[in-house]
Amino acid sequence: MYLKLTTINWDQCKFVINKKQKDYDYFEKGNLIIFIYGYPFNSSTNHWISSNDVYQMYLKNKFDFIKDIEGIYSILIFDKIKNKCFLITDRYGIYNLFYFKNNKQIIISDTLDEIINHMQYIKLNKESIIEYLNFGFKLGNKTHIEDIYVFESSAIYQINKELKMTENCYWNILDRTEKDKITNEKFREIFNEHVLTAMSLSKKISLPLTGGLDTRNILSACIPKMERLHCYTHGPRNHGDIKLAQKICEHFGIKYNSYTWDENWIKKLPSNLEKNALIFNGLFSLGYLHVIESFKKESLSQELFITGVLGNQLFRHHPFGNKTVDSIDLNDISLFIIQNLPSVLYFKTDLTSYYNNLFINYNSKETIDLIRDSIKIELTKAKNVKNPNDLTEFFLFKTYCSNVASHSLKLTGKYFKVFAPFFHKDLLQQIHFMSLKEKTQGSIQKYIIYKNNSYLADLPYASSNRFLKYIKLFINKVSKQLVQKNIINSPLIADYAGWMRNYHKDFLLDILDYDKMITKGFFRKKEFEQIVELFLTDNQSLTNKKEILLAYSIEKFILNIMSLEIWLRSVNKEKKIT
Repeated sequence: MYLKLTTINWDQCKFVINKKQKDYDYFEKGNLIIFIYGYPFNSSTNHWISSNDVYQMYLKNKFDFIKDIEGIYSILIFDKIKNKCFLITDRYGIYNLFYFKNNKQIIISDTLDEIINHMQYIKLNKESIIEYLNFGFKLGNKTHIEDIYVFESSAIYQINKELKMTENCYWNILDRTEKDKITNEKFREIFNEHVLTAMSLSKKISLPLTGGLDTRNILSACIPKMERLHCYTHGPRNHGDIKLAQKICEHFGIKYNSYTWDENWIKKLPSNLEKNALIFNGLFSLGYLHVIESFKKESLSQELFITGVLGNQLFRHHPFGNKTVDSIDLNDISLFIIQNLPSVLYFKTDLTSYYNNLFINYNSKETIDLIRDSIKIELTKAKNVKNPNDLTEFFLFKTYCSNVASHSLKLTGKYFKVFAPFFHKDLLQQIHFMSLKEKTQGSIQKYIIYKNNSYLADLPYASSNRFLKYIKLFINKVSKQLVQKNIINSPLIADYAGWMRNYHKDFLLDILDYDKMITKGFFRKKEFEQIVELFLTDNQSLTNKKEILLAYSIEKFILNIMSLEIWLRSVNKEKKIT
């Protein structure tokens, strides 16, 4: 899909839908075009909002209807009578659209490759790519291509005939003050009501169940209407998540499937990666293909997908562990984020010296400074800040929603209508009232489960003990070196790094052949090839903590750069990307 606006012939501006998608809804009447990307719903009336609904509400109340809309979406309104185009984004930045703008035209699309097709020159955005290689996502509204940006969350954009773009924010996660803090019981009531809204939107509902805190939290709220529910788990055969999910579903009498993969599926990874590359718009794709397989199977019989995405990152403060910042200075907070958010250059310990000569134009300090500046820019967007933790919460919300969650939920939306229980405008505004202890212990989620259902509250968690998880990984690391195989079931759902090493070494070496890489201008050849070699040998120390973390860092870097290179090959069909 794309909309091309020009300074001349406004009435003839082109709106094109090249193919039908489940997450597209389009209505045109007279001189008004309405396009919805995603799944907005009215939580008061418990119904999905269609493009025809938006047409009627826009004529009646212009934008008053926004306050009643929940869900994940972008709404485009092209009004040829007023000579204006409006773009409304959801509060969370999930179903975001991209745009390219110069003095003569604006092109809006849901995919980067569609916009690239209309561009004469394509230049890589160094800042975006360096951020992505470090974190696995980029920061702010930039993309990997210069002059292409993302419409940001919770905003109403207006574009006039002269292509002037203005932006008005209609919601802020930090709007609430201490007097607005609610009790845990009230939080539970709102959460339960929110989830039951989903149960009223469809009779064919799919919940991916692991038995972990997030999905157990959601299931506990579904119990009053669980006859509409179908659960499934994807993962290796005999994985702990599958066994626990089966046990839970047997207890409640919920229909359940498990979707496992075998060696034949793993061997098809290269073709699947290349076939699905454009879906991910240059962000991390290695790690989602097994999800696509389960989506295809589950969507044959189910209509609505309830996802536990972001319960971990937002409600439990998981990315920073038990650490908190005690300074309001943006430089201090930016450094805290860099040092404590899992990333290539730090990975819980300073690894910058190892990567010091990797980038051609930046040493490690300059790379950190570049990322730090991007973080500071994001932090300046926060409003109503009362303490340092408000800023870290704001950063996590903005970054994880518009990157991690957006990435996975737009993929999900190609197969199902999507409902995200942890995305609720009022509950998200309660996060910054929670103490660090409440977050790291998952107190609010455990409270909801306990009050909703004693069986789910008392049932042990399969993968909650991190220490045991790392012990299993350590044992398998030793066994691989001694007998060339794992001796116990891996706690990992999917081991893409291992699959690349063991099954697809030639494919990896082709993608990361320095002389053929589109991104080779970023790296020094010797240092880059050394990292590839370290990834392939995978024989780091089993006792030195820094070397173990370095190995995880290298895996993250290799999977990130592979995803990026595969995508760049897909979009660089006829044009030279520089």
